[in-house]
Amino acid sequence: MADIPPRVRHDVLARDRRCVASILWPHVCRDAFGNVHPPTHLTKMELDHVRENPAMGETATSIPEHLVTLCHFAHQTSHWATRNRPVLRRYLDLCDGLRAPSVAAIRSLRRMVWP
Repeated sequence: MADIPPRVRHDVLARDRRCVASILWPHVCRDAFGNVHPPTHLTKMELDHVRENPAMGETATSIPEHLVTLCHFAHQTSHWATRNRPVLRRYLDLCDGLRAPSVAAIRSLRRMVWP
């Protein structure tokens, strides 16, 4: 796992403000022990690297443009993040610097997850 500088982690958590999976689909956030927690419990969140052009074994650079906020369940247990890479990449493309996408943009992303 790549080290993420504390400032970058802070910026990404401030941008997303919650588990991105919980924005895009009906989702219950869980920690590594399976305990349910609110999607806004930022101290329990993990950051996931999302590459622009995925390549096996390579991790994206640890900059906000390549990172999304996810709970452990969406990131590692359920493999939701792996299955929804194009949606997460689109989410990052819609971010305006360190600002999350608009409500209208989120609605279009939901249609990608729920066709």
